[in-house]
Amino acid sequence: MNRFGPTSLVLLVALLVGGACSPNTIIRRTALINAPQSPSREGQPLERGDVRITGHVSGLNTSDSGDYFLFVPGVAEIGDPGVLIPDLQVGASVWAGLPAGLEFGGQLYYASMDWADPNVSGVLPFPRGMEEDLLMGGLGLRLNIDVDNPHAALGVLAEVNVASIPEAIFICTDEERCTSDELIDSFEGVALYEFDRVEHETFFLPNLALQFGWRFGDLPPDDDTFDPSAPPADPYEVGMSVMPFITLGLQASVTNTGFEPDLSTLPEDSLETLWMGYLGFGVDAVLGGFVLGGSMLIPVEGEDAIDFGAVFNFRIGAQL
Repeated sequence: MNRFGPTSLVLLVALLVGGACSPNTIIRRTALINAPQSPSREGQPLERGDVRITGHVSGLNTSDSGDYFLFVPGVAEIGDPGVLIPDLQVGASVWAGLPAGLEFGGQLYYASMDWADPNVSGVLPFPRGMEEDLLMGGLGLRLNIDVDNPHAALGVLAEVNVASIPEAIFICTDEERCTSDELIDSFEGVALYEFDRVEHETFFLPNLALQFGWRFGDLPPDDDTFDPSAPPADPYEVGMSVMPFITLGLQASVTNTGFEPDLSTLPEDSLETLWMGYLGFGVDAVLGGFVLGGSMLIPVEGEDAIDFGAVFNFRIGAQL
């Protein structure tokens, strides 16, 4: 049975003819970086004494793809980054409500290199047996601002994650070939470059955001009606509240020089912080002690050769 339709054939030809070519450079570098993700504490605010434990899943809708089932990377130029971007990241967080509208918590994220795609064609894979995974975690603080309306929720979200970013460095074994004007296709590139080493660099990756939402359903009592002598309510008997929200933020990832023509830079890694802005839309629901939520993030990158596309985030957990 023929499993390839017309669309698949066109994409395969594009890969072989044009999309799989890359410039000739003496050095190539490949780094596994973090994809954008929404703040771990987006959603409805926590009251003093509340604790929220949540599992997270985020994934990319890579905009370079010409098909929903096949990723087609862009075409590289000399000096462009060479990075692997996870299509899937999983994580967990624990946050607690404090006095004065403050919340404090921590989060942890994980991504396998097997879940990652290159930003452009010609990005070399890590050598077999030396593949690495990405582990990122940190602490955060949220300030819920009183806007004198129980339905409105305005919050300032800030978290700082720490990650050790791996970068594999390769050297061309044919200097004449790698300094010519003729492009190198992906199949030749794997054979033409020799693995040199893996470098690691630790990055502090902030995620800062302003979030506004509007809550519907059962809300906590305000200060005027709250009776401190009444027994606490069982959270699993509380009704449902839902909050659509929008988020405007700034966060950090990592970039590098993946296609390097200068051999004198070989002793160095080329990793540096990549800043991006983002706009998010989502909804957060609390049903008794259960939490469900989802959001879509649209990042605006500061690097033309890295196009994350839209990011979809999902959460499930418990609120105690």
